[in-house]
Amino acid sequence: MSQIISTGKMLTRDGLKSLTIPPEALRQFTADSGNFLVIFNPRPESMKISIIPCKSKEVLKVVVHLTEFSPLTVKNIADIIYDLKISTVHTSGICFHEKECCYEAYVEMKGNIANQIKEKFSKIPQYKSVDLEIIKV
Repeated sequence: MSQIISTGKMLTRDGLKSLTIPPEALRQFTADSGNFLVIFNPRPESMKISIIPCKSKEVLKVVVHLTEFSPLTVKNIADIIYDLKISTVHTSGICFHEKECCYEAYVEMKGNIANQIKEKFSKIPQYKSVDLEIIKV
């Protein structure tokens, strides 16, 4: 069977409340995983939905608020991810949201990773704050 590029489905607004994933789209998952992270990414005129296979039953959503963006910021973030051996499930990367610069990622939960993330990111010069949210099955 060949890989499907995309699957389209038309729904009414009420139909969105009971949205189902077409079986042919589900068959495209090649990863042997019983858990999936579903990310809803709203835009002004649309919404992107990402479904990502996960090995664990929980992930940590990390949003780091920054005062500004710079190449050094990117390097600092990359260094932290490498130093902590963080397994990233998904990242939105660095983006601007309502005049604010943020780094967003979903990472695998392991050990004391939440406290380590708070500590390491707080040392970035452009750091403002960090929001952490555990997402469980």
